[in-house]
Amino acid sequence: MTHTCRRICALLLTLCPQAALAAPNVVLIMSDDAGYADFGFMDRFTGQQTVFKTPNLDRLASESVAFSNAYVPSSICSATRAGILTGRYPEKFAFGYNALPEDYPYEGWTVDQVTLMERLKELGYQTGVVGKWHLGEQPQWRPESQGVDYFYGFWEGGTNYYEGPPQVPIRRGATPIDWSAEPSFNNTPPDPSRGRYLTDALGDEASKYIAERAAGGQPFFLYLPFNGPHSPYDSKAQDDAQFVGSGLAGQRLTVASMTLAVDRAIGHVLSRIDDPNGDGDQSDSIADNTIVVFHNDNGGANVNYNNGPLAGYKGSGFEGGMRTPLLIRAPGLQPGVFDAPVTTLNLFPTLVTAAGGAMTTPADGVDLMPYLRGEVAGEPNPSIAYRNRANFAGIRKGQWKLTRPDALATWKLYRLNPDGSGEDVDLLAQHPEVASELIKEYVAFDVTLDKARNSGPWKVHTNDLFIRRNDAGPVTSWQHSTGWWNGDAPTLLASISREDPSPNFKLAFRPDANADYRSINDVNRASGIARNLLQQGLEDLPGLGEVMLNEIRLEGVFAGSANRKATIEGKPLLLVRDLAGKSPAIRLDAVQAAGPFTYTYNVDLDLYLYHDLVLEGDGNANFRIGGAMSSFDQPSGVTKRGTSNVTLTGHNTFTGELAIEQGEVTLDGAQAGRPPAHLSGRAAGWSSERGFRWAPAARWAAR
Repeated sequence: MTHTCRRICALLLTLCPQAALAAPNVVLIMSDDAGYADFGFMDRFTGQQTVFKTPNLDRLASESVAFSNAYVPSSICSATRAGILTGRYPEKFAFGYNALPEDYPYEGWTVDQVTLMERLKELGYQTGVVGKWHLGEQPQWRPESQGVDYFYGFWEGGTNYYEGPPQVPIRRGATPIDWSAEPSFNNTPPDPSRGRYLTDALGDEASKYIAERAAGGQPFFLYLPFNGPHSPYDSKAQDDAQFVGSGLAGQRLTVASMTLAVDRAIGHVLSRIDDPNGDGDQSDSIADNTIVVFHNDNGGANVNYNNGPLAGYKGSGFEGGMRTPLLIRAPGLQPGVFDAPVTTLNLFPTLVTAAGGAMTTPADGVDLMPYLRGEVAGEPNPSIAYRNRANFAGIRKGQWKLTRPDALATWKLYRLNPDGSGEDVDLLAQHPEVASELIKEYVAFDVTLDKARNSGPWKVHTNDLFIRRNDAGPVTSWQHSTGWWNGDAPTLLASISREDPSPNFKLAFRPDANADYRSINDVNRASGIARNLLQQGLEDLPGLGEVMLNEIRLEGVFAGSANRKATIEGKPLLLVRDLAGKSPAIRLDAVQAAGPFTYTYNVDLDLYLYHDLVLEGDGNANFRIGGAMSSFDQPSGVTKRGTSNVTLTGHNTFTGELAIEQGEVTLDGAQAGRPPAHLSGRAAGWSSERGFRWAPAARWAAR
């Protein structure tokens, strides 16, 4: 596909002598829940003409590179903020829930992530945050613990726009203040009857922050996340008056006024960059050494916001949830339009590099500046994938987008139009080959994600090991509400949800001396479709619903009075490395006590090997794998370690080697995709270099 990454004439960098003199100041501005089409400067991308008024942002856009295909890492508040401030997909560090408004001990982001503020402080920056935090309220998650020198705003996800109950505290640092009684730094009039408006207060504080630091010798970083125009819907009378005769009414009118207030506050910020001391003389301007970025945290939230030609809203995987405005104004960067798809995860490496630093932590984005300058051709992000728990998932590559846009949807394939429309015609049946390639790329992303853990135990299991409960009678379903023990606290009962299967997921099956049992996998993972859809006869796309896990443990001691067996069957499994890089394994550790009776494990579900599988352990029970073992999309093999013996009876087509380092592997009636049909090799007297190996060259060899 031919894709125009740049509009010629827009993106050539003119070298600016001042840019080389000092590290640039950075102002990162975010609006909250705004509609994609609710800004004047977006008219050229939406093909519509908004009646909303955003003159200051329109001016900024005329001085910036504007992006027509910008995506956030998630379409919910906390997750997208966590992603932008770390440069990483939030579920790579187990962050998938909105930080709770209450002060719970498990709500915040992982503290071992390096934030943009921390990295810029290392590079000599002063750092400030003015506005909505929404990343956790416990001390370890608060701004002052995350590299922020100065904070003004609120920790929670939302608040009233006027003083009065219920009002979460507005804080300077960690101390609540009477913000409504403070004078306006920008002399912005209050509402005549209700007093000071919070958006105005945030604009005042941000302007003051810039004015106080502009003359210093230290560069500054200001993160300005407004809560407007997020609900609750409340506006100033003066702003409402600006839309008389516009045709707007009700909450749509209120959102227009709230958006105007955000624009006004941004205008004050831009004015302080142009004239920090506010005396009308711009000789003290810092505009030539300040990067300004504007974007929205996600798409418009509902029908009170206009997402233009985009389908869907906030909280979905549709374009209307994931695609947002993005502007970058930088010293020497010529205004224009950038058409290639980009993710706002690029902001972290872009700003760190602009500050003169190197990337010292993992990042899922790239430095955009070489692309914007025309120094590098192609697309910064050839594909963009996303997932939020079991709520939505997807991947875009070129004009194609494969997505499960919400929790109750099936996977669909869309061909996007240049304006982002096109999510009304599912082309999955017509283009299965496109879907197949996108599935491979999506799964390569999926196997790097943890399950979301930043919520209470009533929502998510923090444990990764689940032990099958043998005292529950004839329970077979993996989804049974009390069918498992919590591996971290084995006296606690647990159930497996579709959000538990992840690269760190582990299952343990122990012998039952009193009865045979069957354990049936009827779970699908977070990327798969919902259970009620499966019950309607709909199917997951291959590769997207299989339970992902790192380890199956066949363990424990059998001392029964009759021969017993366990049969593990049902939907396929996808075996992957864990997030620390440990190879997937089936542990063959179960031991039969001395006596005439035996215990047999039958693993009869199919196994897709995303990475090389290890069969390991020193157990002496009977281990039989009857499910087919196959490679997912890249060559993958099997290594046998430990003194245990195992019999393979399935149709095995994995394309890597079978390496026997210890023990015995028997192919008993199995089809390996290549002859012979049966092989038994004992490790006694063999070194790891002299085991039996099955190579893709279609022969068995003892070396």
